Amino acid sequence: MTETGKIKEINGKIVTIVSDESCKKNLEDSCFGCMSMECKNRTANDPLLGCFTAENKNALQLEKGQNIEIEARRRALLVQVIVAFLPPVLGFAASYFLIRILFPQTGKEASAAIGIIFLFLTAFILYHARRKKPQKEIYIVKRIIT
Repeated sequence: MTETGKIKEINGKIVTIVSDESCKKNLEDSCFGCMSMECKNRTANDPLLGCFTAENKNALQLEKGQNIEIEARRRALLVQVIVAFLPPVLGFAASYFLIRILFPQTGKEASAAIGIIFLFLTAFILYHARRKKPQKEIYIVKRIIT
């Protein structure tokens, strides 16, 4: 996944980028940085609208104000997918089999219903944990556009 943005600040290898004007034009559209969660709380003139960070892994000669293209790290995206889907599935499986072992008289339907409750409970807990501690620097600077 690649996106473009303008360099706002450079701090060593970490670059702060403001996303393209498309996010500012329509605050209801989701941008790739925060999926519009942060944008909806800001006004179109807010200087922090659509800000995020990326790593200048390729040691490109970057300057403030340049337009650049960034790319999401494949490994980071894979980790996000695994972290998002594996715990809820494991929560379902663990609760289903644990109920079947602890209460053998419970039917499959009741065990499945409890498993689904634990699936959503695990997903809810994971969602709030990731909101408090999001993954950092999953983007890298790919190339300079202008």
